[in-house]
Amino acid sequence: MQTSHSYRFLLFFVQLKECQTSVKKCHENYRAAVEDRDPKDITKEFSFRSKLRDLNQAIHEHEQLVERQKEIERNIQQLESNPPR
Repeated sequence: MQTSHSYRFLLFFVQLKECQTSVKKCHENYRAAVEDRDPKDITKEFSFRSKLRDLNQAIHEHEQLVERQKEIERNIQQLESNPPR
């Protein structure tokens, strides 16, 4: 039982790390698109908006994972303060 919890906990932190990497990559792509942005060029404007959308999605996913991490930490603190008898 504890092994499965540890495994899921480990998978969660791997997922969080991958999400952080994704946010960094999306941010770099967005910054490059900002520098190359030309509102008169439809292709560049589409690329800019697409990269902004990707960045917003990655940030949203990261925020959800951080909230989940906080919830897990609260649960762990409750379990540590009230150990089974």
